[in-house]
Amino acid sequence: MLTAGYLAFHCNVVFPSVSDVYGKLHVLVVFLRQMKNDFKRMEDEMDHLAANMAEITEFSARISDTLQDRRQQITQLSGVHTLLKKVALCVCAISRIPPDLGKSLNFNVANAKSRP
Repeated sequence: MLTAGYLAFHCNVVFPSVSDVYGKLHVLVVFLRQMKNDFKRMEDEMDHLAANMAEITEFSARISDTLQDRRQQITQLSGVHTLLKKVALCVCAISRIPPDLGKSLNFNVANAKSRP
C-alpha cells in the first residue's frame, strides 16, 4: 500500500536522486561525445602532420642531392684553383730569375747533355 509517508519519501529522496543521476549521466555523455570529436580532430591533425613531415623529408632529400652536386663542383674548382696558384707561383719565380742566370743555366744544361 502506498502511504503518504512512502510517497513523500519517494518524491523527496528517490526522484531527486534519479534526476541527479540522470543529469550526471547526461553531462558524461556530452563530455564523451566532445572527447570523441576532439580525438577525431587530433587524429586528423596527426595525419596532416605526418603528411607534412613526409613532404618536408622529400624536399630535404632533394636539397641535399642538389647541394651534393654543388659540393662536388666546388671541390673540383678548389683543386683547379690550387693548381693555378702553384702555376702562378712558378711563373712568378721564373719571371724573377735574372736573364743572365737563365742563360747560364741553359748553357750548363746544354753542356751536361753533351757530355757522355
